Amino acid sequence: MPTERMTAQQYRSLTKAPGGGKYNTAAKPERTWSGVWQGHMQTIVFDSKFEMHRFCELRVMEQNGLILNLIIQPKFSLTPSEIYKGDFKYLEPDGKKLKWVCEDVKGHETQLFRSKWKRVVAMYPIEFRLVTK
Repeated sequence: MPTERMTAQQYRSLTKAPGGGKYNTAAKPERTWSGVWQGHMQTIVFDSKFEMHRFCELRVMEQNGLILNLIIQPKFSLTPSEIYKGDFKYLEPDGKKLKWVCEDVKGHETQLFRSKWKRVVAMYPIEFRLVTK
């Protein structure tokens, strides 16, 4: 009985993660936020639904005065040619003063992420938080 052969492209389409991508991320519409932020109508595509939901939580916290100056994808220089990019950075009350906090929302940690994370935490005098499900 003859067997039909499958092309590489057909095989990849059958084995592809439902949302696509290497880490099984959700489809783009499911991780896209649209609304007014920083005084402008904006559409932001996040790396994951989890990251988008965390953004919504942080926006509510900012609107209620629990945090200040929410920034998306802050960059930190590790070397002249290497950058660590966090997900969020904001000011948080710490007693009578404010402290900077940088969050990274992770569903899956890669070896490259762990390496950069250790270095950025050691180099910068702010609080870094890993947010997981």
